Amino acid sequence: KEALNMKFGMRTPSIKKSIKARTTGKAKRAVKKALIPGYGKNVQDGLRIQRKQLTIRFIRRRALALWIYLSNYQEDYIMERVVQFLKEAETYYLATVEGDQPRVRPFGTAHIFEGKLYIQTGKVKDVSKQIHANPKVEICAYKNGEWLRVAGELVEDDRREARQSMLDACPSLQNMYSADDGNTEVFYFKNATVTFSSFTHEPEIVKF
Repeated sequence: KEALNMKFGMRTPSIKKSIKARTTGKAKRAVKKALIPGYGKNVQDGLRIQRKQLTIRFIRRRALALWIYLSNYQEDYIMERVVQFLKEAETYYLATVEGDQPRVRPFGTAHIFEGKLYIQTGKVKDVSKQIHANPKVEICAYKNGEWLRVAGELVEDDRREARQSMLDACPSLQNMYSADDGNTEVFYFKNATVTFSSFTHEPEIVKF
């Protein structure tokens, strides 16, 4: 009897069932997708996407680490060049401002401590008072047809180890200063712009 009730041939399309599959079925799939992780996705595709995401994350981290390393290396290299230039020149000139009057005087101290470029002076000097009033300064040095300019802001470092490091690097200062004399003070550059110039090549401008 069941065999006799079987229908043969093409089925008549049902608009009602078609609409129901697109609405009710779609809603059910959306609920299952929200509640069941990975529903409707091929497992291999999910693993492939996960591996791709991990690879991208790894590459980004390595790229960031490399960028940080190269940035620090470049800053260290620039400061080493600056200090080497100043030491070979033996004397450089530090410009400050007193009110609206520029002031310039010869200097000789330059030292790298904890990755920063330091200079030294005495608190009793006018240059110290001028730096505290307006920390924007510029230094200039000349040797063998080339000159160097460093423009930036000076920040006082009042730590004893910073003062002692400067005195250790420049032993000649120890005849006049000590780390605990209440007069010795050291400053480091921040937001500095360095310009290497010559009559034979274009200026090279770098920052640290």
